[in-house]
Amino acid sequence: MTIYQNHKPSPLRLAFCFFLLIGLTHCTSSPIQPAQKTEQSKSSRQTDAINAQILLARSYLEQGLLDEAELALNTIDTLNISPKQRIEYHQLKSDIFMQAGNLLESAQEKTILNTLLFGTDRYLENQRALLDTLLLLSTQSLTFLKPSYDGALAGWMELAIAIKQHQPTDALDPALDQWRINHPEHSADSNLSLLLKQQQIAYKTPKKVAVFLPTKGAIAGVANTIRKGILSAAFSLQNRWQPDITFYDTSSAPIETLYQQASTEGINIIIGPLEKANVAKLSELNELAIPTIALNESLHKTTRDVSYFSLSPEEEASQIASLAWLDGFRNVLIMAPESSFGRRIAGHFASIWQQLGGNVSGVQSYPSKQADYSVPIKALLKLDESINRYKQLQKRLNLNLSFEERRRHDAGFVFLIAPPREGRLIKPQLRFHRASSLPVYSTSKIYEGKLNKVANRDLDGVVFCDMPWIINTSMTTDLKPSLLLETWNSIATSHQRFFSLGLDAYQIIPHLQRLNADPSNRFRGETGILSIDKEHSIKRQLSCAVFENGVVKPTGLAPTLNTIRDIKTYQQSTSPASNTSFSTPL
Repeated sequence: MTIYQNHKPSPLRLAFCFFLLIGLTHCTSSPIQPAQKTEQSKSSRQTDAINAQILLARSYLEQGLLDEAELALNTIDTLNISPKQRIEYHQLKSDIFMQAGNLLESAQEKTILNTLLFGTDRYLENQRALLDTLLLLSTQSLTFLKPSYDGALAGWMELAIAIKQHQPTDALDPALDQWRINHPEHSADSNLSLLLKQQQIAYKTPKKVAVFLPTKGAIAGVANTIRKGILSAAFSLQNRWQPDITFYDTSSAPIETLYQQASTEGINIIIGPLEKANVAKLSELNELAIPTIALNESLHKTTRDVSYFSLSPEEEASQIASLAWLDGFRNVLIMAPESSFGRRIAGHFASIWQQLGGNVSGVQSYPSKQADYSVPIKALLKLDESINRYKQLQKRLNLNLSFEERRRHDAGFVFLIAPPREGRLIKPQLRFHRASSLPVYSTSKIYEGKLNKVANRDLDGVVFCDMPWIINTSMTTDLKPSLLLETWNSIATSHQRFFSLGLDAYQIIPHLQRLNADPSNRFRGETGILSIDKEHSIKRQLSCAVFENGVVKPTGLAPTLNTIRDIKTYQQSTSPASNTSFSTPL
């Protein structure tokens, strides 16, 4: 019997069906004796109730309702659950924390699972997941947080620090000897060789790297910045890996010719091309024998050895939608510039928001490079309707009535697509037009990426997501992009994100095989926490922040809702191809 055909069952309906199933399975054809009934009611009912709550929590988790999933788990009496239920309970808690971007809390749950899974087939798998989760944290964060923890988790954190600092160099062995002294009889020690072997197998370093970038044309400046990022990463990682790097000019020859030349010259991996047209042509080639990291997206992705890596504004919008959803909002007003970029991102956000289950209460465009945005703001907030009602009432009654504008109250927040200049003008004008209580969320375009405390006071309260090192300038990442940027005096602030793209395009190469093997595998890059999905797109999990007193205050990782991963993007389904998919200035 098919119950659900075209609609995803709600968590409550699933739980109801589960309770119904419990009732049916407990029905018998013969009467139950009082003693039997008493014996069954105490154990089986309790077990069934806990199973129902676990099912409910997992269903909420699958729909991105993390608060509801956690609440369902918190109602479980953990003193009376079976070993199997306890494993499921802590696995769910770990998954909830992971989706919410709380890496350390997720690792803490995996540490509990490590004890519960001892002697099972999942023991080593959980240890690998635990270590991989901690490796997503920066060395600085691990070092800073480790004194707050003791016991098993502290040992795992110290092991992660040793691996991040020394692998794959020869200095790792002395570091591990010291770790064993500090943490005798630690549970990781029994499988340490297997855990390290997995890390070593995953680190593949090709000997010859090609870079396909243009030296002429509209995006030559961006390409030059990416080139500098690649060279900076190669210099920083030379103690681990020293390949031959050859640059090919995509503005001087067809992409097919350059690919054939690279193949003839024995290239092992290609970074590029950057131009969307060339990425499309590359994806259409019949023979792709060289693994490639294309620096743009393609509407027609190959299933072969091409990974697509770009600073996609659609991806940022999806993560902002996830963040606002988990913050409890369900109704949104969207304000976007009158441009193809504005329409594209507004459409994508609206599509994601509605598929999450939210409501788009209104969408309003605005002209760029203005000083007064009161007209589009009034239209968005429906203040004109309030004024018209006042005028009609005044005319009908023929009285001089006192009047106060009233904005609409059917929205919980505003999603604002704007660069810094427009953002600094629109945010105060929203407040002026009685929308001070409406939170404002935006993309990384609203932040120019440098300290400007006086000017950015006008952005106070705006929430946005960006690259980790831009959000938290005091955080020391593995390649230290802020220091590397100082060696290139010619890189403009507006290009620093492309510099990071070059850093990651190079340093992700040894991890491609591991990331392609499983979409759940992660690598901590400078542009975000990186993973590769089933369509071969390199996804970036960003960090989020809010403006307070003109200063960016980090608030944590952007959530990665599982429901977002299966949603087809607005850009893929509606937009024509453009030369780049970057978050270019409006």
